Amino acid sequence: MPGKTRMKTTQGCRAGRIPLWVLLVGMGQLLILVQTPLWAESLSPLRVSANGHYFETADGKPFFWLADSVFFLAKGKGATREFVERYFRDRKAKGFTVIRMDAIHDDNGPNAYGDRPLLEPALTPAVTPGSDFNNPEEWDYWDNLDWIISKAAEHGLYLELEVFFVGHHGDGYQWLNDSNAFALGKFLGDRYKHRAHIVWELGGDRDPKDDQEIGLWRDVARGLAIAYNNGGSPDYTRFLAGYHPLGGSASSTWFHNDPWLDYNGFQTNNQKNVHITHGMALQHYRLAPAKPIVLVEPWYEDNPRKGLAQPINLRREAYHCYLGGGHFVFGNARLKVCGDQAADYLHTIGAREVSVTGQILRSLPWWTLVPDTEIIREGAGEGHTATVAALASDRRMLVAYFAENRPAKIDMEKMKAPVAATWIKPADGAKQPAGQFANSGQQTFAPPSAWEDAVLVLEAAQSK
Repeated sequence: MPGKTRMKTTQGCRAGRIPLWVLLVGMGQLLILVQTPLWAESLSPLRVSANGHYFETADGKPFFWLADSVFFLAKGKGATREFVERYFRDRKAKGFTVIRMDAIHDDNGPNAYGDRPLLEPALTPAVTPGSDFNNPEEWDYWDNLDWIISKAAEHGLYLELEVFFVGHHGDGYQWLNDSNAFALGKFLGDRYKHRAHIVWELGGDRDPKDDQEIGLWRDVARGLAIAYNNGGSPDYTRFLAGYHPLGGSASSTWFHNDPWLDYNGFQTNNQKNVHITHGMALQHYRLAPAKPIVLVEPWYEDNPRKGLAQPINLRREAYHCYLGGGHFVFGNARLKVCGDQAADYLHTIGAREVSVTGQILRSLPWWTLVPDTEIIREGAGEGHTATVAALASDRRMLVAYFAENRPAKIDMEKMKAPVAATWIKPADGAKQPAGQFANSGQQTFAPPSAWEDAVLVLEAAQSK
């Protein structure tokens, strides 16, 4: 193939491997030319809805974002091709629609096959000629990532692909810096611009500490945008991208008005921050210009170091996020690192119950919901145990989440017509009729007595 150059083995490649990359220095800019894989399109690209609050496919169909966080799917020692296939089948069956994973992690570490993403000390992608899995001299880290990306599409799953997880201490900045940020963005854009199911995530669990770090991520985005426009001027409309900040923070602090930022990201990550979920989602729902707000790291299941989340805690965060106008990500702390025992954590209670959350909300016109902080007149509570609600834009449906089993008084005047009320059990989706109610005055609703938490749906009869 034109552009392949044989060079000596460099630290970061398997012994005897020949890295495929051509360095051109022109006008002070380092460029990396690589072979662009040929892909068969299978999923519609996503875009932001006209109102700026959710994602939709290219044909205008609302896209329900239910993500799973598995940082090390391209790197973990247990992330073999067999495991990846099993993982994708499982997450698809559970109703997850997005998988968030790293392209590169902060230590430039090897994957399950011993390959690293970057050459050392050149800090350029370690790409070798050929892509035969059975030939270790050909199969490299990027071939493996190509395969993972392709398999995700086969299973109907979108990827929120983190360009470079630099880590909250900034360890990754020893690998990603001013000299290669643009080139890395362009490399990834050239390689994956034909993969419609990729949404890019910049940042990597870190709040930019200065203008230099802010500029570095803008360089990555510019590299992506030029690659997506086939080498022309930056075109940020050809892909979706967000930013992954530190726990308790949101990307809007630095990038809300940047042309490359299509959605804002925020993170809770642990018990200390989980009380902010609804408020953070709501705050960003109200920002102008409107952009979707995505939880990029949740309070993880099975992580005693960060406060052991019980199933009800995971349900609370999910509903607080969705009914605040946001988009949710689940994560299991033991699964996300894709170690040798990762498969043991596929069928956890949290994953099953978050799957039920998706089933419940997807059975409703969720994209019409608008967060409403005034319709709960009494008994709302606060923080992680608050009762929260969202009202459909036509006022014919209300969805309320009771994070504790306590009554709440709802302003029925906000409903457009008389309604039928239904209780739904968040843990398993069981339904229980709650009666018919007029759209006048205030009405107290108390969840079924044996339930820990509850979803209340008020729906007006369809107009004839």
